Amino acid sequence: MILDRVTRRFDAAAPAVDDVSLELRDGELLAVLGRSGSGKTTLLRLVAGFERPDSGEIRIAGESVAGNGRFVPPERRRIGMVFQSYALWPHMDVRRNVGYPLEARGLGGTEYEARVDRALAAVGLGDYGRRRPQALSGGQRQRVALARCLVMEPAVVLLDEPLASLDVHLRASLREEFVAFHAETGATMLYVTHDQAEALAIADRIAVLDHGRLLQVAAPETLYREPASVPVAAFVGAGAVVPAEVLGPVVGGVAPVRLLGVTRTLRAAPGQRPGPAAACLRPEDLAVAADGIAARVIRRTYQGATVALALDCAGQRLSAAVPASAVPDSAELRLDIRDGWVIPG
Repeated sequence: MILDRVTRRFDAAAPAVDDVSLELRDGELLAVLGRSGSGKTTLLRLVAGFERPDSGEIRIAGESVAGNGRFVPPERRRIGMVFQSYALWPHMDVRRNVGYPLEARGLGGTEYEARVDRALAAVGLGDYGRRRPQALSGGQRQRVALARCLVMEPAVVLLDEPLASLDVHLRASLREEFVAFHAETGATMLYVTHDQAEALAIADRIAVLDHGRLLQVAAPETLYREPASVPVAAFVGAGAVVPAEVLGPVVGGVAPVRLLGVTRTLRAAPGQRPGPAAACLRPEDLAVAADGIAARVIRRTYQGATVALALDCAGQRLSAAVPASAVPDSAELRLDIRDGWVIPG
């Protein structure tokens, strides 16, 4: 699936989706991550066919479905969609819920039965066909909704914050189920969420949206460790963005950098020029040290083996995650910068 410079406006204000170009590869799980109002739901609705783009083109499975004077309605786009509420019929058993899209298209007989069987087997609910949705757990109802998508053999499955209505413990367990489900089925999925931990845990790649614009598309590890801009660094993951000065050229992926009153070697992109810059410091990049940068503890959060520290260092707010045994009782401590990333610019 390809979005080519897609824009959608609802009024004279800034576009809800602004000149977005994005490719969803076959078999990929791509998460669209953004705050409320970032444009991620509008983007999903454009792909589904519930909204028309004002400019740009959308292609699904090689076919143009929107743009250049063409608009293919939702029912002809080979799109499956999973909503937060799952939208299951309470008066139908699991099997009929899954097969309902086939019924709506007039498909019956042995092909109907075979496709429902395959869809239920794909989500591990082969023995649950005669149960009603209200007799299932939240996770099982979600899998029924996924099976209902798969029964149509869609080119793309769209997921609109499918874990948002679940409690925190169930969300955590279902993240692993999504990863396993995606690996087993090879389905192509566009997964919209505002939850960073969710996106980082399940996605092959993550697209970050802010005020309708696409800021970065990257694998989770790259997005976290090498944000392409200050807005991405500030939004994705805990940590801090601090002023810095690059003192020399990048050699072997690192450069000498002056920040917080000390000089350290930080990771940097090829071509990064010496001069003023910004550095991204993640909590794990900082360590308590006997001889380091003076910092004041603002808040301590016990997390078992580690303690999360909110710190003030020369007027800059920092976050550190350190072993509980390494945290002094006093409100003052010293930090060493073990790692960090010079944000390209």
